[in-house]
Amino acid sequence: DGGLSDVSQYEFSIVSPSYTTITVVSPNGGETLYVGSPQTITWTGPETITDVKIEYSTNNGNSWTGIIASTPNTGSYPWILPDPPSETCLVRVSDTDGDPQDISDAEFSIALPRSITVTSPNGGETWEIDSSQDITWTTNGNFGDLDIHYSTDSGHTWTTIELAAANDGLSSWTVPDEPSENCLIRISESGSGDDSADISDGVFSIVPAPGLTVTSPNGGEKWKRGSTYNI
Repeated sequence: DGGLSDVSQYEFSIVSPSYTTITVVSPNGGETLYVGSPQTITWTGPETITDVKIEYSTNNGNSWTGIIASTPNTGSYPWILPDPPSETCLVRVSDTDGDPQDISDAEFSIALPRSITVTSPNGGETWEIDSSQDITWTTNGNFGDLDIHYSTDSGHTWTTIELAAANDGLSSWTVPDEPSENCLIRISESGSGDDSADISDGVFSIVPAPGLTVTSPNGGEKWKRGSTYNI
């Protein structure tokens, strides 16, 4: 009837569920990250959680590998992307006792770094003026069309061979009349500047084609008078 009552000595709180949950922010699905590159794992979580545990999976959560067993709940942690590559990766952030926790909303990919590698000419070759030579290369990762340039002064200046060349690993080149012992080839993704470029590992030479050379008779032969021979 209200004649006898008591009130809590101190206030307590009624909070929304988010106050006690952890939410992975990044990587959260759809990203393509590259082996060996730095990535910051980010999350949100209540101040009541002092430390968190961070793990990753490369098989859509069937198994987990530890990144750090305990780190302060600051909302971010630096991570160097591991090898091997996978298209079914997830990150899990949890209280160190395992609950609460959150997992990336969708899978992300860890891929090998994109790269272009000039394979020929790659240093030491001697190519004659006006000869037809094959410039060759390999790529790793997704690349569009490529720009191909050459230099005759060890890379100080560059001249276009082909723009927007198909990335099929080969381009036929008629060697120009620019003799030099300091030649290089550069291949880069069209429109990317030097960000994705590769250059011959060493210089090659462009040389004049040889002049006329008498091969026969060239000394020491004995030809009979009145007989027919090929000069």
